[in-house]
Amino acid sequence: MIWNNIEIINAIKPINVKSLNNDFKIKNISIDTRNINNDSLFIAIKGKKFNGHNFIKQAQEKGANSIIAENEDHCIVGDLQYFIVKDSIKALQDLAYYRRKQLKEKTKIIAVTGSTGKTTVKEIISYLLKEYKIHYNFLNYNNHIGLPLTIAKCPKNIDFLIVEMGTSSIGEIDLLSKIAQPNISIINNIGTAHIGKIGSVENILLAKSEIFNHAYGTAILFNDDKFEKIKNIAIDKNISNVISFGYSENSDLQMLSIEENKKCKIKYKNKNIEFFISQNSKSLFHNFTCALSAISSFDDIEKYKHDTKNFLPPESRGSIKKYLFNRKHISVFDVSYNANLESFSENLQNFWNNFSHIKGRKIAFIGSMKELGNFTEKLHIELANIIVKMNFDIIYLIGEETKIMINILKSQYFYPNINLMIDNLTKNDFCDKDTIFVQGSNNVKMNSLIKWFEQYSQD
Repeated sequence: MIWNNIEIINAIKPINVKSLNNDFKIKNISIDTRNINNDSLFIAIKGKKFNGHNFIKQAQEKGANSIIAENEDHCIVGDLQYFIVKDSIKALQDLAYYRRKQLKEKTKIIAVTGSTGKTTVKEIISYLLKEYKIHYNFLNYNNHIGLPLTIAKCPKNIDFLIVEMGTSSIGEIDLLSKIAQPNISIINNIGTAHIGKIGSVENILLAKSEIFNHAYGTAILFNDDKFEKIKNIAIDKNISNVISFGYSENSDLQMLSIEENKKCKIKYKNKNIEFFISQNSKSLFHNFTCALSAISSFDDIEKYKHDTKNFLPPESRGSIKKYLFNRKHISVFDVSYNANLESFSENLQNFWNNFSHIKGRKIAFIGSMKELGNFTEKLHIELANIIVKMNFDIIYLIGEETKIMINILKSQYFYPNINLMIDNLTKNDFCDKDTIFVQGSNNVKMNSLIKWFEQYSQD
């Protein structure tokens, strides 16, 4: 059991309660009927595409015993108890806030934000701490719904709660920080993601720094040219300890090198520490060092150096996939989840680090970078100037924003959307030992190309 009725009523203070049954025990919370099982609390949320109130009957059929809804009109007859609230999303956030207060005082609450790599850092920390009682958000459940859902489902007796915080505007992370109240707060980096909505890199820095608004304890910061400003913000916001990581010699965890055999070397407390990772990837090296910096705030990081080599990047964030087409073997470097200039630059370099030794053609599928506003043209030109130096044999450009890259890259393949490109793609377009790079912003749907590979692969 993760919740009882008294706790729910105290947390959300419902307008009304119908058919209260104190014998009910709630073992799961969901906003999606696909994830409902016996003894679940279903929270009916009105979204842009779906209204959860229309799925209450389905939730009951799948085993829900309790419902949070916004009005009694949607209540159906049956063995269900209802908590009626004004705003279901606010009720979910209130549940999370209440559960956060119930966690043990010694529980470490680790929150991760940044322009790139936050999901990977969160997954690395969770992987390295797997011997403890941990709870962490699924994939990138990092917004005003995903984060509170994660915390509301959290058992009370855990050792570590690990969450990530995303944002596309000022004020969003402030809310997430208020709910989570982290005692270890991580800013992995500051880049241009969502710059069209937030306005400038300076504003992005301020938006990410909202993680400290309701935090205490330790901050983990990348030691680059923005470090001092973020450090001062953190200290002003009640952070008592700052741990830095980066290539600079004055970093608490200094990144020294990554070799072709994937051996990484860092310097910590005047001692060199070596560990292996699964790819020859500077960004994965960066993310591991960030994760180890967080762990250094409460444990000896040398205990974890033998666990690093078996960690694989999350799906579509640097995963390497093998396919077989008509006896032709191809490899795909899948970073199709999302894109900004910094992640493109890092991932392109990672691609060449891992595949340059393989004979065969190098093919790039480049999707648009979205939410760049007035910076759209400038940043796509910068991306083209990075790609043009990398000697791809074939380059596909997908999305209207990439049209400006055609002349720089001399690409013969431009498609305004992914569906049109896939309609023109055949298995005969690929040769044995092709290695393929795939990246673009999430709403360009570059993962449709990955699904196409999976659908037609013979392996």
